[in-house]
Amino acid sequence: SRFYLDMPAQPGAVPHARRCTRATLAAWQVGDVADDTELVVSELVTNAVLAHAGSRPASDPGSPVRGP
Repeated sequence: SRFYLDMPAQPGAVPHARRCTRATLAAWQVGDVADDTELVVSELVTNAVLAHAGSRPASDPGSPVRGP
C-alpha cells in the first residue's frame, strides 16, 4: 500500500505532514516506528518549504526584499 500527500510549500504543511504520517502508520499497524518516521518527514518537509521560499523570484510578492 502507498500513501501520497500533496501540499503547498507553506509552514502549515509541516504539522499536517506529521499528522498524516502518524495516522497512516497507525492504519498500517506500524505505529512503533511513528516517532522516528514523523521526525524524518518533518525535517524533509521543513527543508522543502525553506528551499521553495528561497527559490522565489524577487518579483514574487511573498519573497523577502533583497538588497544590492
